[in-house]
Amino acid sequence: MAKVLCTSDIHLDSPFAELSPEEQKVRRESLRNIFSKIIDIANEEKVDALLITGDIFDSYPIRPETLDSFFRDICRAKTKVFITPGNHDPYTAESPYRTLSFPENVHLFTESKLTPVELPECKLRIFGAAHPSPWFDDRIMSGFKVPDDDFTNIVMIHSELNCTEKYCPVSVDEIAACGADYVNVGHIHIPTEILKAGNTYYAYCGCPECRNFKDGRDSGIYIGEVGRGYVNLTHRRISDYCYRDETVNTNEYPDIVSALPTPFKHEYLRLTLVGESESIDTDTLKEKLLETYEEVTIYDRTTLPRDIWEGLSDEGLRGVFLRKMKAQLDSCEDETEKKKILLAAKLGIDAMENREI
Repeated sequence: MAKVLCTSDIHLDSPFAELSPEEQKVRRESLRNIFSKIIDIANEEKVDALLITGDIFDSYPIRPETLDSFFRDICRAKTKVFITPGNHDPYTAESPYRTLSFPENVHLFTESKLTPVELPECKLRIFGAAHPSPWFDDRIMSGFKVPDDDFTNIVMIHSELNCTEKYCPVSVDEIAACGADYVNVGHIHIPTEILKAGNTYYAYCGCPECRNFKDGRDSGIYIGEVGRGYVNLTHRRISDYCYRDETVNTNEYPDIVSALPTPFKHEYLRLTLVGESESIDTDTLKEKLLETYEEVTIYDRTTLPRDIWEGLSDEGLRGVFLRKMKAQLDSCEDETEKKKILLAAKLGIDAMENREI
């Protein structure tokens, strides 16, 4: 049994092009801090191995201060560290990895085929491979199988599962056939649950800190135990940054602010308003939300209120439908049922007019 911390896709030196120069600097520093925090957690939790499965860096060249910060932190690690270069930080002739003299406890996978490193003290064997370029078509797990012995076997791959090209293509069937106990997958930034193919567990650990709305909300790391046929990993959120997409129906929540959950310390909000409304002062709403959110974008998709019974005398399907719904409403005495009938009438008309429901 071995205790491991799994992470990937930190993307140090991300440009954050959509932000102001001042905000860009803050966010790049935040990514450096999150990597430092990962090292702290690995040390505090006394893990047997820290697995970093690709894209530590966002692109080349790297700012000197970023490379210095990374190297200082990696040298603080008190555990074994394993790094597999990904498509954003491939092991090329220009790779900054070539300029660094890592301490003995840090192993950088440099070959473009899966190679093993053994930790006899905890009966752990780790396989990894490096992207030799941003585009890497080799099927490194085709026909791959781990040794059949009493070691726990973990495979580190930076891959878009079930793709056919570009990003180290690996199929779930190949994972099932490899015989490993756990496959830690990098490249996709949104973490998955711990999945299983055959007798092999696998998961995308996701990025430790979200950088945009595409990264979702559940950034973090996986940490826990892996053994022969056994995986007990827990996803842990470690960042204060979060990107949230929310849609609020103004018919149901006239007080829009109260309909939103309590934000994180640094949360970016993209808010879409739907329903019916005379007018919404989005500037005032945004000003209010900026008291608690890092940044706010509002899309007003509301429509003007209308009388759903205005077509009551129509001769077509619309009129027939409305007259039946109106008759039900007039004969109903239960207030809850009346609300249901009104909603059914509105949704029916919206459907007939091809409106968004």
